[in-house]
Amino acid sequence: MQNLEKRITALEEASPPMDMVVFVILVGMGEVGKELVHIYDSHDNHWHRKPNETEQELKERATAETPRKEKSVALLFGDCSSNGLIQEVP
Repeated sequence: MQNLEKRITALEEASPPMDMVVFVILVGMGEVGKELVHIYDSHDNHWHRKPNETEQELKERATAETPRKEKSVALLFGDCSSNGLIQEVP
């Protein structure tokens, strides 16, 4: 048993730190093909899409700003129907 614990410890120390972001996109009826305009997290942080900001830039901004501990996963929720900024996907 002690051998197994040593192996597990070695594997844990050798594995790279996990820094992952998972997006859950909420799409309502009639919103298929629309881009994200709002992202929020479980810490009550909200990111609204700025004028001329791309969907990818919004995701990157939320990913960079959401608080998380080392080796953890950030869970972000996005929707396509906020602030009247809905845009058609080209």
